[in-house]
Formats: sequence, C-alpha cells, structure tokens
Amino acid sequence: MTVYGDPKLNLKIDWNEETYVLTKKHWSVNDYEILHPQKVVQTGLVDYARKISPAIIRIHQAQIADTWSDEILHTWNYERIAASFNAARKAYGNAVVLLNPICRWPKWLTTKEGLTSEQADKLVEMCRDLAIFIKQHPEWNVGYWEILNEGEQYWEDNDILPEYWNLFNRIAGAVKEVLPEMKIGGPALTWPKPMWLLSFLDCCGKNIDFISWHNYGSGNPEVQTSQILSESVSAMAEHAAYVRQECAKRNLDLEYFLTEYNVQWVWTPFDVRHANNEGAVFQASVINHLAPLTDGICVWHLKGHSYGLIDDNNIIRATGQLYLWGNEYLTGSVKKYVSDNQQIEVVPVVNDNGRKAILLINKSIQSVDFTVKPGLGIRPALVMQINADWKEPLTISSNQMVLLPYSLTIIVE
Repeated sequence: MTVYGDPKLNLKIDWNEETYVLTKKHWSVNDYEILHPQKVVQTGLVDYARKISPAIIRIHQAQIADTWSDEILHTWNYERIAASFNAARKAYGNAVVLLNPICRWPKWLTTKEGLTSEQADKLVEMCRDLAIFIKQHPEWNVGYWEILNEGEQYWEDNDILPEYWNLFNRIAGAVKEVLPEMKIGGPALTWPKPMWLLSFLDCCGKNIDFISWHNYGSGNPEVQTSQILSESVSAMAEHAAYVRQECAKRNLDLEYFLTEYNVQWVWTPFDVRHANNEGAVFQASVINHLAPLTDGICVWHLKGHSYGLIDDNNIIRATGQLYLWGNEYLTGSVKKYVSDNQQIEVVPVVNDNGRKAILLINKSIQSVDFTVKPGLGIRPALVMQINADWKEPLTISSNQMVLLPYSLTIIVE
C-alpha cells in the first residue's frame, strides 16, 4: 500500500454537516442456524444475536429448500418451518426477516440447473403455498422476500436468461397475490454484471420493491489485504453506484440491498481475515463506502468457522466485535471531516439521541499517531481498538493513541 505523508492524523470534523446516514439496516447479517431449531437456541448464539440486535436477518442457505420441504410429499414441511421460526424468535428479537427460501431447486424437484415447464409450475406453486403459511404467522416478522440466488450464469450460458427472469416474475406475482404488503425483490445477483443487471431490470424491474446483489473482496485467499482494502472496496462501491444509476434511468423507486459480502467467496482454504482485525477493517470500510448507496447490507454470516462473526464455539471474533460497535454506537448522521492522512477513513456519527462517536479505520500497514484535541468537538468517555493482537477490545485511557496497522479505533462520547 502506498504511504501518504507523515504517520500522524490531524483531523477536523464539521458536526453540523451531514454526508450520509448509517442505519441499523447497514449492520444486518445472514443466518442459517435457524434451519436447525436446536442450534438457533444455543446460549452463545442467542446472547450475541441479542447484543448486535440487527434490523434485518437474511435467512439463506444452499440447502434451505431441501431442509424445509418433504422429499416424499413434494411440499413444504410446515411443522419443521414453524419449529425453526419459533425457536429463532429468542435470538432474533425484533429483527425483520429477509427470507430467501429457494436458493437452489429442491433435489426432489431436479438435480439440474434448468427447469422443465412442469418443474417451474411446481416451484411457483411451492412459493404460493409458503406465502399462505407465512401470512398465518405475522409474529415471525418476515418483511422481505428475496427470489432466486446467484443462478444467472447457467441461463446466460444457455442463452435462456429471459426464461429465468420470467420464472422470477411468476414467483413474485404468486407471493404478492397472497402477501400484498410483502416487499418482494432479488435476484441476489452473484455480482452486478451489466448483462445480468440490465436484463433483470428490463424484465422484472416494475415487479419488485427492492433489488439485491452480492459482492466479495476476491476469490483467492492469497490476494493481499492492501489490494482488497483498496481495489476491492472501490469496485464494490462502483457496482452499487451502477445499480442505482440503472434503476434511476428506468424511474424505478426501489430499496437497494447488498445481501451478501465478505472478504472471500471461497470457503476453503479458511481465510483468517473473516475472523481477524484485517477482515474487520475490510468490513468497516465496505459499510462506510456502500452505506450512502444502499438501504441495507448483510454480512455473510452470523455463526460458523469459515465466515462467522462468532465461531462454532460462539466465541466473538474481531469482525463480530465490529458489529457490536456498529449496532450500539455507529448508527445515525455521519458528518463531514477533513484530515491530512489518506491512510485513515473516518466515520464521525451523531445518533438520534445526540451522542457522538468516531470510528477510525487504519487501512495501512503503518502505525499512525492521533491525539484527541479539544477542538475536535468530542469528549471521549470510551476509547477502544481492534488490532492484530485482538482477543477483546483494547481500552485506551489517554487522549493520545496509536492507530496500529490494520486497526479499528472507536471514540465514544
């Protein structure tokens, strides 16, 4: 990474000028422990989920349609679905559920990516039936229904992409007929590839309430952190801006959701950055750059070895600590700032109660000195840092601090 100037940060914040708004929807998460009622009630998961208290929890997993359906009767297993949602309410609290119930076709329907007309009819029927069941349970707080998931490539390769979008429209119509107040969207694009995005908007744009896509930093764990923090974050912001631009051209008034993101899209080998300070820095920077362009962002995902904010043993990781900060301190009006150090991203926030917080994101491999001066406009009551030695947040008692390499420092009034 290029180093700019002196390794110090001189900072001025205009607490009267807003640049964008951070909401709890920007600190949302993916979860699939709900598929197994005995897992979603585990104390460690419940405690952490309650602490971060995200506005939205996206329910998604490749096997969700198989797990929640009956391979013999070829319909939903309503008892299993009810058990899942009822158990999850303990952890989810007041979170709105963004449901993606068919990420892949059920195996009893087909093992192929394409569908016959009869199989497509059955899929539409299934979605209508599930909508009827969801309608009977408003206590589950399902507010968003996401249709399809990362399936565009096959249909493009076979020159039948319009058939894919036609299936989307049929499902959207079936769900909306039963749940007219439900926010319908998708298609959970693998990434906003122009051909996929434009054809989807032209075929389906008028039938949706929100549009969703995915973005990851890279597909190779050997890609350097410096590259992911610069090139990948910039590309992700450009993609979000492009989605908004194309929707605006079509006069579409939509909500915009990045429903999956993280450092890598590969599960193995395990990338330690999904758990450590470098991953936390990446996630903080993604949220800082994409929040002005989106209505919601869902990290992949809540719990697990490869990606979890908490690991399989419910231990909070560095990335998980960021989300604790985000939901407690970093929602509200983000203010304008001027600094002399381009290595540091600054997120000055005033919440709805007038409480101030500043997140300092050191995206470089160099330590940077910083002093909280009286003219900064904040009286620190709490200062914490996530860095390479992170086991729990480092508490800083002085107004003088060192922003360690690839670290996050939060100052709370």
